[in-house]
Amino acid sequence: MMGLILRLVTASMLAMIAGCVHMAGEYTPARTQGPCCTGGERYPRWFVATIEPTAPVTGRIMARISWRRGYLRSDDNAFARVMSVLSPLDIVLVKHGGSFSSNNIPGQFSHAIVYLGRDRELQRLGVWKDDAVNVHRAAIRSGRTMIEADSRGVHLSTPASIMNTDRLVILRPTFGGAQCRLRTTRALFAHLGTPFDFNFNSSEHARLFCTELIDHVAPELHLRSRIFYGRPTIFPDDLAQASTRPGSRLQLILYLKGAPSGWRAADGRELQKDIAKAWND
Repeated sequence: MMGLILRLVTASMLAMIAGCVHMAGEYTPARTQGPCCTGGERYPRWFVATIEPTAPVTGRIMARISWRRGYLRSDDNAFARVMSVLSPLDIVLVKHGGSFSSNNIPGQFSHAIVYLGRDRELQRLGVWKDDAVNVHRAAIRSGRTMIEADSRGVHLSTPASIMNTDRLVILRPTFGGAQCRLRTTRALFAHLGTPFDFNFNSSEHARLFCTELIDHVAPELHLRSRIFYGRPTIFPDDLAQASTRPGSRLQLILYLKGAPSGWRAADGRELQKDIAKAWND
């Protein structure tokens, strides 16, 4: 029975990718292709469609399966490096090679998280007294300053929790001024509690996945959308890839690579090579 469950879990997750939130109203994603993130469909589409109804159950099972800690998790120096550069609305991409679900998502990175900022930063922005923020003040002051969409839905998390990973990238979006940052932050808080989209379909608005969250609260970033198993979706690798190109609205701030022996920082050129390798292996 367990073998059957694991086979169903693997197949279901291969029908997915990583993503996150939506804004109210009609939304039509751009269906463009780029230099990475192609060839990820490893199973026939009819097979994936057949087992897709099991995605919510198998997705939650997979989220709990891990055989080791992330290489960056227990390193205080790596955590200090991350916290020294994080700025409100920065996007963090991660990949944990010891996680069952992460390994079955195509590409170099499998998940995206957004840093909201600490209480004084939210006060400075002008959202601290908003009703949508007021109910989360205690959580934010206790350190839950990140927002993400995973199998639990859209929720707050701590910077320490995202360190359970092997590789981590910090990307800084370029916004059109304080009002744009204000609108984006409010939109993020408004989506707390939204259910997770286990089908990773960015054209479906009632449920959300990680990169979808970013796309819908910050459409000015023009994130790439690709057709994967017959539905539009957004790969975290496309965000990382965009940060290495001139003129992008996403700036590469930090790239950390962990290993059993320790960690090191890498540059954009190495990031490009790692993404290419992940899709060509």
